[in-house]
Amino acid sequence: MAFVPGEPLDLGRARRGLVGALWAWSAGGRVVASTDHRPALEDLEWFGIEPDAMMSAARADRYAPVLEALVESGAAYPCFCSTSEMREMRPAPPGSFEAQVYDGRCSRLSEADRKALKKAGRKPVIRLRSPGGRVGLPAVRGALEAELPGWDFALTEPGGAPLPPLAGLVDDREGRVTHAVATADEALTWAMRAAIAERLGWALPRVLVIPPWPAPAASLAIAELRDAGFHPGALRSAALGGGEGSARPAEELAEDFDPLAVPEPDPALDLAALRALNARVLRGLDEIEQVEVLVGYLTRRGHPISEREGAWQRRFARAVLPSVEVLREVEPLAAILLAPTVDYDGAATAMLRRPAAREAIELFASLLPEEGADVAAWRAAIQRLRRESRSPGRALAVLRAALTGQREGPSLATIAALLGREACRQRLDKARRYAGS
Repeated sequence: MAFVPGEPLDLGRARRGLVGALWAWSAGGRVVASTDHRPALEDLEWFGIEPDAMMSAARADRYAPVLEALVESGAAYPCFCSTSEMREMRPAPPGSFEAQVYDGRCSRLSEADRKALKKAGRKPVIRLRSPGGRVGLPAVRGALEAELPGWDFALTEPGGAPLPPLAGLVDDREGRVTHAVATADEALTWAMRAAIAERLGWALPRVLVIPPWPAPAASLAIAELRDAGFHPGALRSAALGGGEGSARPAEELAEDFDPLAVPEPDPALDLAALRALNARVLRGLDEIEQVEVLVGYLTRRGHPISEREGAWQRRFARAVLPSVEVLREVEPLAAILLAPTVDYDGAATAMLRRPAAREAIELFASLLPEEGADVAAWRAAIQRLRRESRSPGRALAVLRAALTGQREGPSLATIAALLGREACRQRLDKARRYAGS
């Protein structure tokens, strides 16, 4: 089968590609994708669907012979009507493929008339002589039924660019597609495909009709979800109706895929529910997978976490993943921990220059746990700072400013434990210089 992605690729369209890929792989077939719309293809691969073969990008010479054959046989003809002329015709019913009911005037043009209009610079569209009537296409599950336009419908835009019914039909034939996935709202497009195919003597692929997915989450762009730190396994699980969440790769999902039992995903799934599902998937990964996912995400976002040793990466993953829904929430902490030093803005500098700041800095420097101490040890040190300081609240604010350069943020004990004794000492030394200036 083939899935030709468009741009942008949202979760609903990715679901369609996922179902198509699982159907193909479960039947021993191949996934064929177009080289058009590279960003969407990259989104699809991140989603977990890597095509087995590629077909070339759309070319005008792919469609021109088909259009010529249709015109020569009399099944289609060039229409030279201008935009203003089209607007003179009556409006098409809601849901129609075109805005106006075409009155067929160009079907009666002589060859001389056509040549004159071409010479005048008119760029025609090609119209199929529509048989009209209701068309029902048998599908692997269910059927696609639609009423063909009662007027001759356009196959191209002015100048020859193919419209979706023709483009899909020709591209499928070019890619030797035998299986295709559709939703019920595409019935008219498939009926028009069938009308074109009948005039050409072509067979249509077998079609699997899947339930529509009108959920709010279905319109979310894959690129945005990836940048927010969603796990592709969570998105695949959502697309297939898995409320509990699973990170199973697509190849494994294909092993027990049944095209006759494609579930209907949650129609009410929104961003909040998708985030909760993603959190369950993240926490269900084993430690190696958690580290890989976290390091991969932060590296893509420009954080130098790959430079840290594996033991530190594991500590970082254990510290942050239990409390986040998406990996974007980790970035503020990563920015603090992975920076080579700490920078102070005006507010932090003013705080560090207050008379009580040096006392807090010196006191905490004397309480530093040993290198490699866990969060509990650092929490105990911070609690001692509060007990022994004459101004506990101010001491904690000074410590946060000294270690992070910020006035609020993640847990101080977590930050200090992940920084470690030596990095904390270096940042306290820098704060001490500010406090003494």
